[in-house]
Amino acid sequence: MRTMRPVKFTLDREEVFYAHRGRHPVLMHLKIGARSDGELTAAHFQSYLDGGAYASYGIATTYYTGALMTVTYRLPAYKFDGIRVYTNKPPCGPKRGHGTTQPRYAFECHLDKIAGALGLDPVAYRQRILQPPDSRTVNGLRITSMGLGQCLDEVQRATRFSERHGQLRRGKGIGVAGSAYISGAGLPIYWNEMPHSGASVKIDRGGGVTVYCGTAEIGQGSDHVLATVAAEQLGVLPEDVHVVSGDTSLAPVDLGSYSSRVTFMAGNAVRQAAGRLRALIVEAVAAKLGVPADRVALAHRTVYDLADPSKRMGFAEAAVRRGSAATSRARGSGRRRRTRTRPRSPR
Repeated sequence: MRTMRPVKFTLDREEVFYAHRGRHPVLMHLKIGARSDGELTAAHFQSYLDGGAYASYGIATTYYTGALMTVTYRLPAYKFDGIRVYTNKPPCGPKRGHGTTQPRYAFECHLDKIAGALGLDPVAYRQRILQPPDSRTVNGLRITSMGLGQCLDEVQRATRFSERHGQLRRGKGIGVAGSAYISGAGLPIYWNEMPHSGASVKIDRGGGVTVYCGTAEIGQGSDHVLATVAAEQLGVLPEDVHVVSGDTSLAPVDLGSYSSRVTFMAGNAVRQAAGRLRALIVEAVAAKLGVPADRVALAHRTVYDLADPSKRMGFAEAAVRRGSAATSRARGSGRRRRTRTRPRSPR
């Protein structure tokens, strides 16, 4: 205050642990039922979170300790009891994957015990009981993609886990565990059918690409991700794409940078919008080159015929040609192509 200049506070290692908001210490009790073949039948999980002296994100973290236990493996019946306790300690708050790292440890330890008791390979056992893609969990969470099976395949290939498990010398070991997390939030911030991310993509006559999206770039690199997604769809380079983000007067709605949602939700909105522009460019270039549209490719700022790459034109020329064709059909229309993460029927 006296200097009227910014002041930097630096904490030593001990002070960091006294002052910062760490993960919640969690006391857990887990009971799992399984058939003789290892198929899970039910689970009861109880968590007691030491939240320190303040609430912070305590309710959300408590919710996640239990709600996300069901997303990795098939579980037909489930009960969860969660309690967050105030204590006279520094407050705890959300960290990466908050609320899931502690209970996953307990659950994966149980799976190892079940596999050992039944004589099953831990990797093969986990792959057999995975929650399937495009399904809903017992507590109503929607599973879309499920890449954990492929991940376990790669782990087995890279580490030879099954051959080495239990065979290493005394004092050495090897373990495996699976986990998952949400993209977005367990429940939408706004409970309605409106899209949670939107994007508009514009191409100018010089071949420049502009992406409008309401995402918040807070240092995590989301602007670069969106530029890369648009560039890949349109066959240009990321440096050719200008991203206008965080300006609600220019960009469509986006509900925030949190819970690993921007790449998935805003990225898909940009991918869809740029994909529609790509289709328009392909249509115009295919007509000009006299080739089928399914043979037209876009890469390295060039639009060309896959069967005869000598038939080509630059991206900027292709964009102008598409713009001229559109103007001849609907003169005066300056609408940008816009898409949202939730599909909409054509108007």
